[in-house]
This record gives sequence, C-alpha cells and structure tokens, in this order.
Amino acid sequence: MLRRWVLSILTLAVLWAALFGLVVIWRPPTLVATEGWASDLLLRLTDPVSTRTVIVGIDEEDLKELGQWPWSRDLSAKIVDRLIEGGASAVGLLVTYAEPDRLATPQNDTDGALVRALANRPTVVLTLRSLKGVREAPVASRLAVATSKTTNPEATLYPALPRVPNLPAIEQVTMVAPAFSYPDPDEVVRRVPAFLSMAEQAWPSMATALVARAKGCTTPGLTMWKSFGGAMAFCDDKFLRLGLLGTITLARPEGGRPVLSAAKVLAGEVPAEIRGRPVLFGALAVGLSDPVPVRDARIMPVELHARAVDTLLAERSIQSEQLNSLYAMIGVALLCLVRRNLLIFGVMVAAIIGTACYFATQDLLIEPVGMLIALLGAYLMPRWR
Repeated sequence: MLRRWVLSILTLAVLWAALFGLVVIWRPPTLVATEGWASDLLLRLTDPVSTRTVIVGIDEEDLKELGQWPWSRDLSAKIVDRLIEGGASAVGLLVTYAEPDRLATPQNDTDGALVRALANRPTVVLTLRSLKGVREAPVASRLAVATSKTTNPEATLYPALPRVPNLPAIEQVTMVAPAFSYPDPDEVVRRVPAFLSMAEQAWPSMATALVARAKGCTTPGLTMWKSFGGAMAFCDDKFLRLGLLGTITLARPEGGRPVLSAAKVLAGEVPAEIRGRPVLFGALAVGLSDPVPVRDARIMPVELHARAVDTLLAERSIQSEQLNSLYAMIGVALLCLVRRNLLIFGVMVAAIIGTACYFATQDLLIEPVGMLIALLGAYLMPRWR
C-alpha cells in the first residue's frame, strides 16, 4: 500500500513538471483559448465596479465641428479649465504634446495657454514609449514612486524603454505617464500596467497617476517580489495587490459610463455629475486611435484606461496569494490519491482551484488542464495492472 502511494506521488510530481515545461515551451491554441475562457468566466463571478471615471471624447461630430485633429492647444487648455472648474477630481489627457503647436502665432501662444491650464492642478499628460531614439533623463515630475528598499523595479517591471517627452514646459508643471495595454496570448487585453520602467526609472501608468492625483497623493508606493507580482499603495498606505509584472487586472464595469463631447465641453456644457470624479480626455473617433479587444467587446484605449481607473478607485484586488493556491492544489491531489471515492470530487475541486490560480497569477505558474491530466495519471498509473 505504501509503495503504491509513493508511486502515485512520484507520478504526480513527474507528470506535473513535464506538463508544466511542455506548455511553457509549446502553447497549444486550444489551451490558450481555454485559459482565456476560464479567466473570463471567473471574472463574471466577481462583483462589478461602478463606472466612476468620466470620458471626454474626440468623436466624429467633434471633428466636423472643430476641424481635423490635432486642434489648437488653446482648445485643450479650455477643456482642462472647464473640467477643473466643473469639479473634476483629476484630468488625464491621453495626448502627447511633443512638438510646438503648428497653429500657434506670436499673438496666440497656444502652448503657453496649455501650460498655464495644467500648472498647479491635478492633471496628467500622456508620454509615449519609443522603440527608437536616445534615452533621456526625465525632467521634473510632480509624482514620485516609492519602491521597496529590497527590490529593484527596473529588474521586475517591463523593460526600460526610451520615451517621447512632451514639451519641457509642460513636463515641468504636470505629471506625465505612459499608457498602453498588455494583451494575453489570445490577443485579448485583460490587464494594464500599474507601473513600468521608462527613461531608467519606474513610472506610474496613466491609471495609477490619475488615481494618485485624484486622491491628492504625491507618492504612490510600490513593492515588487520576484517577477510574479507586487503591491501598491496611495496616500492611505493600504496596499492593493498587483498581478504579474505589476499589472492591474481590469474589473468588470457596472452601468453606463458618462461620455461627454469635447465640443460641448468647450461650449460650457459640463454636467454636475463630473464633480468629484476623474476625467480622461482621449480619442473615440475611428482613425485617431485603434480599438483594443477586451473580454466582451472591442473598445477604444480611453475606455480601457477608464476601466483601470475604476478598478483602482474601487480598491479592487482580484489577485490572490499564489502559494495558497499551490498548497490547496497539492492538498486536493493528495486527497485524490488516498481516497478513491473522492477522485471525482478532487478533480472538480482541482479544476476550480487551478483556474482560480491561473486567473490570479495571469501566467503559467500552474496550468489547470495540466493539473487535471497529472491527477488522473497519478491515480491510474499504480492501478494499471
């Protein structure tokens, strides 16, 4: 009996290790689809978050009324003024102002107008990644990152890349932050970075920076362990667990999101519902930006990052401790091996825990399908004769 039990344990370990190595090297399309389906199913079982972020969009009607993009920057300045005066807790502009305004004149300093609108206000401006160019030292930033003394964020976050800076006058008066999506192997975006390394330092992403500005924080805290995850905190020192490589797993939105027209905001039509809410200004028109696939649809990047802001504002952490899931799966596996009549129950529980573990870690720490096969193999191998 003891020999059979030891053989079962060895079979389980060998099969588990072999299958884990196999799926790391060879990613079967069926398994990729199964992982995506399982994570989406688990997300639908979690509570949704309210859509607190407001979008001011640049849509086709705005382009007809105000002309082709890019608009004169005094219009961006007026939009910021209208939103801050209307009570917005923070304003994020998903626009990079890398070159002087082509529509500026000696009589109309549009770049200066934008600088004045951004200064001493809770605002964030987009800075782009660049695959070319020279790494440059960052200019003054209004938002710092406090990292753990025992970790090196450059070694655990996304690889450091040069960036496209905004005009120096803009970066001296406001916070700049990158914003991009991180698709899973099935090309569906389920998470966005909370931090990443750019210009040789850790930068908060657009969502992280916007929430920090809305909360009145000057330094969001970051702690990373190895490369599997980490945690972050704002002003209240309450840590929110992050996913793989310091990412935010997007929670499910609830209710319709307020979307305002840029032209109407310029005309002074700012509803009272923006009071106390963060606002994102970005493109909604096809051609100005490309939609990204998410779990339930294809959405514009401004909506994607609005969902990330909602997730952070709700202090929603749907990550879990990886080792706890690992220990639970090992316990279920041993239970299956000891008691034959618990096999079916054990396999079902292992499937649920394995799926949850994958969704929590968002990578190949444990594969649910591989775990099921290993369990069956470990159970049947000693009984082959």
